[in-house]
Amino acid sequence: MGKREKGILMLRSLQVITALMAFLLFLSGCGVIQKEEEIRIMRYGERAVWEDVEIAVVLKGNLVSENNIFVYCERKNASSLSFGVSGVRYDEFYVSKGDEVTKGQLLAKLECDDYKEQKEALQYELLRIDIELKQLESDFLNYGMSLKEYERKKADYENQKLVLKQRMEELSVYISERYIYADMDGVVKEMAEVDSQDLSEEGLVIFELTGGQQEFRGNTADTRKLAIGQIYSLTLDGEVYEVVLDRMDDGEIGDVQVVFTFADGQEHSVTSERGVVRYVVEEAKDVLYIPKSAVSKGGEHYYVYFLNEAGFREMKEISISDSYGDYYVVTAGLTEGEEILCD
Repeated sequence: MGKREKGILMLRSLQVITALMAFLLFLSGCGVIQKEEEIRIMRYGERAVWEDVEIAVVLKGNLVSENNIFVYCERKNASSLSFGVSGVRYDEFYVSKGDEVTKGQLLAKLECDDYKEQKEALQYELLRIDIELKQLESDFLNYGMSLKEYERKKADYENQKLVLKQRMEELSVYISERYIYADMDGVVKEMAEVDSQDLSEEGLVIFELTGGQQEFRGNTADTRKLAIGQIYSLTLDGEVYEVVLDRMDDGEIGDVQVVFTFADGQEHSVTSERGVVRYVVEEAKDVLYIPKSAVSKGGEHYYVYFLNEAGFREMKEISISDSYGDYYVVTAGLTEGEEILCD
């Protein structure tokens, strides 16, 4: 075979190979497109694809709507106590925050030993003068002391006693300024943080006492189901107590201030000052309900989405009535057990 024939044959072979490769590429390209279509259909049509969407079931049962009133504990009576003098070292504290105290109980004192010693010495001096007065009276009656001398000496003794008593009153004031006594039965609510080396400041509040009946105050804008004298549940320190609504007053920004007391009228030892009063304000029985997160609103209409038999997302209009917490009550458009999508 000549060179010319060989060249023609190679050219034809090259053309055949090129055509075959083009055909294969065409088939391959169609296969890719078809695969993409299948993926797209699977992505939007198959139920398994909705793994990131929560499925909710239409339920039937009872729903309740609760109101939570956050309350804080305080007592009817309160008192602030302080020392009446400045510049004196603190001596002793006899109670701590949270302790129960009784009226007249010594709570704390400043250094005042020198005044106490002076007062004690004056008391002995008064006792001595009283003894000498009795001796003076005996001398007058038994030993012929003249009336004039008796009255003069007696007047001297009485003047001494008067001076001593005045000085003792001054010392009593000095000492009282350095003592703090409880002025009521109650509990130490707050206590100043001071060191024994610090000096006192007149008027600085050292103790805050609270006493009387324990009350729990809070504010609410929803007064449904609230009635004076009615019993409610109070959660405090992890415990549940029965409390009674004692009174309702005007609160701040249109709210109503409510005051609860322990229903048993007893004193309860509590460590926390804050609690929650919970009670049912509305109840719906034997109703269909769904999560609010499953409901979409368009204008005045409400809708839910579900997966149809073909696996595609579809919209359905429903009717709802009241809401209870995280749920809507469904009045039309759904039946118990249906599955819907939560976005």
